Amino acid sequence: MINADLLDIMQFIAYVTLTATGITVAVISLRHSYRNNFGWPPILLDVTHGLKSKNVEDRLGCAIFVELELWNRRTYPVVLRRLVVTSSRVEFDERHGRSSPEDDWVFMSSQRAEYRPKHVLNGGEHLEISFEGTLFEGQSLDDLDTDLLFECHHYDPQRDKQYVLRRPLHYVMKAKPEMFTAQFLKKLMDH
Repeated sequence: MINADLLDIMQFIAYVTLTATGITVAVISLRHSYRNNFGWPPILLDVTHGLKSKNVEDRLGCAIFVELELWNRRTYPVVLRRLVVTSSRVEFDERHGRSSPEDDWVFMSSQRAEYRPKHVLNGGEHLEISFEGTLFEGQSLDDLDTDLLFECHHYDPQRDKQYVLRRPLHYVMKAKPEMFTAQFLKKLMDH
């Protein structure tokens, strides 16, 4: 025979467990249906970055480039208003960058540029954006170390709000000190 007090405790544990399970299923279903109707917030990704040579007037110069992608993961359109890039340390030669009014990128200073064309991205679409900043003549390529901050300003018509996506990128092109030791150079000479 089962003890009546023990039976009451077991029934209480079963009811609490079933109630918690029902609430968990309801919350997950609610979240899933919300994401199916509205989607996720847009994201900004840096796909690749590096250095490239560039003809600047009568000389061969270098430019930093960064390839970006903006993904609209919402189920409805959003509007890209502008994209701002700010450099913490490296300065760009804005005279040789794209800086005329009809160009996509406008250099506001040697450390700040803005991408101004407005784009409407439908639900599920993405936009590829290329940033290129020309370096000053004589700038050392062995010591390129800067933090680039990309700020994407976009408008969400469903919520009637402006949002800012921030994507930091630590850009480093430094020569490693161990690459220039006497032992390394001796190995190179022996081969």
